[in-house]
Amino acid sequence: MAKTLTQSAVALQIVHETDAKYCREEASLLRGHAYPAGLILGIVTEDGADKGKFGPHDPTATDGRAAVAAILIYRQYPDDTVPVSGPPVRVAVLRRGPASVTEGSLIRHPSIDTVAEKAAQDADLLATLGIRVLPQA
Repeated sequence: MAKTLTQSAVALQIVHETDAKYCREEASLLRGHAYPAGLILGIVTEDGADKGKFGPHDPTATDGRAAVAAILIYRQYPDDTVPVSGPPVRVAVLRRGPASVTEGSLIRHPSIDTVAEKAAQDADLLATLGIRVLPQA
C-alpha cells in the first residue's frame, strides 16, 4: 500500500555518511513534480532540454528515471512541489555511499509497495549507489 503524505519531513534521516563532500552532489530538478525530503530520484538520460536533471524515480519511465540515481536530502518548498516555471531549482542529493538511511524516511514510487519490491529497490540502492537502507528502529 502506498504511503499517503500529509506533511513531509524537512530532511532525509541519514544515519551514516562517510564524507558529505563525497556522498552529496548539487543537482537540478525537473519542474512540476513534488519533491519531499527522502524522495528516491532518477536522472534523465534521454537527449533534450531536461537531460541530466533529476526527477522522481519511476520504474515505468522511458527517459532514464527508471534507474535509481539519488535521494533528495532536503525539502525545498512548503508544499514540496517545484513550480512549472522560473529559475532552475538546484538541490542537495545523496548521490553515492558509503551511506545509510532509514527505511521510514524514504519516499518511493507508489508502485513499489510490497515487501519484495521494497527489498529489491533497497538492494538496488546498495549495489548501484552504495546507500544502505536500514530498518526502522
